[in-house]
Parts: sequence; C-alpha cells; structure tokens
Amino acid sequence: MTLAVIMIVFPFFIPDLNAYRFLRFPLGYFLLAHGAVILLAILIYGFFGGQQRADRVHNMTIQF
Repeated sequence: MTLAVIMIVFPFFIPDLNAYRFLRFPLGYFLLAHGAVILLAILIYGFFGGQQRADRVHNMTIQF
C-alpha cells in the first residue's frame, strides 16, 4: 500500500522538483527512477523480516 501511495502521489510533485538538479539530472526524474527502486527494496526487506519474525513466533521453520 505504501508503494502504491508513493507512486500515485509523488508524480504530482515532479514538475516542481525538476527545477533542481542532482548529478546533472532533474531531481524529480532522479528520485522517481532511483528512489522507487530503493523504496521497493526496503519494503521487500521489511516484509521478509516480518515474515521471519512471524515464523519464529509460531515455530514454523523449514528443515531441509
């Protein structure tokens, strides 16, 4: 849900952010292109950690 909200709300601010530059790229473009990927990785990592915690609490480990 967080990623969906950011991907819907953030583009409204891109024209204002493009007035600034970061590494010779417009800031809005840079944040959307790189920030979305980084945010997705953080959300996946958080989900994975939460799932591991839930597995430990309910003793649902898999033995290979």
